Amino acid sequence: MAIKKIRMLLLLALGCALLSATASAKLIRHANKDDSDSDTADVPGQEAELIDLPTAGVQDYYGLQNKTRFFADGGVMDAVSFGVLPRLNLGVTAALDDFLGTSSDMRLERPSIQAKYRFYDGNEYMPALALGYDGQGYYYNHQQDKFMEKERGVYLVGSHYLFDKSFQLHPGVNVSDFYSNSIYGSLGASFTVEDSFDLMAEWDNVQRFNQSRVNAGVRFHVSPFFKIDLAFRDIAKNATLGDGTPQKTERIVQLLYTTSF
Repeated sequence: MAIKKIRMLLLLALGCALLSATASAKLIRHANKDDSDSDTADVPGQEAELIDLPTAGVQDYYGLQNKTRFFADGGVMDAVSFGVLPRLNLGVTAALDDFLGTSSDMRLERPSIQAKYRFYDGNEYMPALALGYDGQGYYYNHQQDKFMEKERGVYLVGSHYLFDKSFQLHPGVNVSDFYSNSIYGSLGASFTVEDSFDLMAEWDNVQRFNQSRVNAGVRFHVSPFFKIDLAFRDIAKNATLGDGTPQKTERIVQLLYTTSF
């Protein structure tokens, strides 16, 4: 219980630090939406996330994104992210197990919070950089009240194009929990084809090779406000998680809707 309280205090401290840093430097100068648009325009890594990995991109000030993911065994996860201040996004995620299908064992997973602050916009030679927290994990165990694939936790991510602005790399590091303080690495890549669709690939949870994860997918640009992802998680995995749950290749579908408020 004491560790959980410490964890919550650290999360609150991170949120307060991000809020104070952004508010003190930007709140007056960006009093209206028109001013903030110039801060977020034409920045490498403008997509806020790939499949599982975050990028250095953020939602515009006053921006909102809703992501709905359909995953294995009829599960549904919904994530909402808000551009509450210039360069600062806050969000929340919740998932339901066995939501689709005939099962009557539908249960709500533990809701999670997200925060991301892009503290450097990058330039032709340097990547955009963002610091954040993501509490969403996967394969939730209700008896143990934890995710068997751990949440990302505190992370630092960079985004920059390579050779051409249509091809971007997104390297990152993260500490998934405060029990072991183990540091993990990740690398994402995205390639935009004529503004019609993106090819995405991820190498995640990189510390020991046999515990790392590979994801890949396609993001279709249906309209400027609506996108559809078709992806595979844990490609070529054939393992067992700590509670005995099989960890195998998983097919997912994601719907992303972006607007402003």
